[in-house]
Amino acid sequence: MKKLLVLVIVAGFFCTVIPASAIAVTSDYFGAATFFRGPWSPTEWEYFGGCSIDKCVEPYLRSNQFVIGEKGVKQGVYSVKGPSPDPARGKFVFKYSYFFHSKEKKSSTADKGIIKVKNVDTDKVLYYKEVFPKDKGEWKDIRFVLSTSHVKDKLQWVFEVENDDAKVSTMDVSYVIAKHRDKPRITGKIYRWNNGVKEGIAGASVLLKPRYKNKALKTTKSDQDGNFDFFPVKKMRRYKIIAKYQGVRKKAFFGKAKMGITRDKQIEFP
Repeated sequence: MKKLLVLVIVAGFFCTVIPASAIAVTSDYFGAATFFRGPWSPTEWEYFGGCSIDKCVEPYLRSNQFVIGEKGVKQGVYSVKGPSPDPARGKFVFKYSYFFHSKEKKSSTADKGIIKVKNVDTDKVLYYKEVFPKDKGEWKDIRFVLSTSHVKDKLQWVFEVENDDAKVSTMDVSYVIAKHRDKPRITGKIYRWNNGVKEGIAGASVLLKPRYKNKALKTTKSDQDGNFDFFPVKKMRRYKIIAKYQGVRKKAFFGKAKMGITRDKQIEFP
């Protein structure tokens, strides 16, 4: 029931005609980044209330899972990360799965599981969920999204269980993932062959358009090596590139743009 907590990068905007040169692009930061890691990583999580890696982590499939809960005890695990050095460009998505076991009646609120994410510096709780005996009986997959601004925060993720002194409840937690993933990027190279050598063409006009429309969304010039770069572009859309150089016009088509993915085209001129 556990996996890795991955943070990964994502964000974006999109408008009418925008000079691509006005958009700062740092290739080192493009793609996706890991933020948290799961219970198979003993250095990532702290244990409290009697929990330890020996008591509160169990094998699960190809990984491990947290198993939390003892009578009359508030116990659990937490991990602190951040701030991320990567720029916020897209959705900050968190996922986890839990299974709540309880001998209490479903109407009881004596025992509960708590899942939360908070800003360590401000103590502000950004995500909070309570789980009671009424929720017992099956695995539940949870997904929530935080503002991309929080990738710059120092975040704490907590899983804990509060039990009374009577019947015990436990909570299994697995598949813990946090992703911050960049919006898609479209890159390419404008070139020609010169005596059998591939030669980049500088200064070619490059327009980004929707695949089935003629409205230019962004425009730029190829650099001294013939390269061009559009970032960010909207996800799940198809695009075309119109390249113009010395009266010659060339087209290139792109499939659906996806988060964290670069699509590249080589455009040849005579």
